Amino acid sequence: MPRFPIKPAVKLTKQQWEALLDRIMTREGGKLTPKATSEIMQYEPPVTRDVGTLVSERPAGPAGTEEYRKVIERLPIEEARSKYAAAPERYAQQRFGGPSIKHLSAVEPGSPEELASGLAYERLRQVPVVTPSVARTTGTMKNEIAEATGTAATEVPLTTELATNAAKAARAWKMMGGMRTLSGQNWELYRKGSRQSSHIQDARDYFISSFTRWKSDPAKFEKAYPREARLLKWMDSNGMFEEVK
Repeated sequence: MPRFPIKPAVKLTKQQWEALLDRIMTREGGKLTPKATSEIMQYEPPVTRDVGTLVSERPAGPAGTEEYRKVIERLPIEEARSKYAAAPERYAQQRFGGPSIKHLSAVEPGSPEELASGLAYERLRQVPVVTPSVARTTGTMKNEIAEATGTAATEVPLTTELATNAAKAARAWKMMGGMRTLSGQNWELYRKGSRQSSHIQDARDYFISSFTRWKSDPAKFEKAYPREARLLKWMDSNGMFEEVK
């Protein structure tokens, strides 16, 4: 097998990877030994993938006890966000990412992840499961619910419905161009003229608040805020609040 004069920390071609991994794994008897791992990880991974980390606590002892263990799941970012949105109360909010890491693993030969010789090698870029935009949005909504119910914001649960609707509205606001557009400026006028103006400080948060309250009780919201309700209904009918992926 020919050897290539390759310097560490550079990207290899597909053919170079095949030659390198075949040589290393043959030498190590087909096993991913610490020596093989160390040698392979001198080189830059050929693939970068975004992942999200979910942290939860699961019962660790017999039923009825208060023993828990921390469970950490690192998943493709789309899967992590979908899983979080389905049960946000189950996980700690992951608003921050982390350093990218090199990840080497044995996989089934012929699988999509395989680079060569039954190995997958990639750089995992750890990004936030809860984006700063969504975190800010849900925080605003929790504060508003707390004010309406007379409770502390920390006692307001982050439900699946709240998280999903807030994310939909945040995405729609971004899609329509925010305050750079006439629609955004209209929402600022609506905010200034509403009784929420004292505690909702900008048009974006007012728009998101309006959408989540409209989704929660359309009839009640339409009676109190007819202009906002008409615009939200029009936007909804035009598919502007489609599912967040």
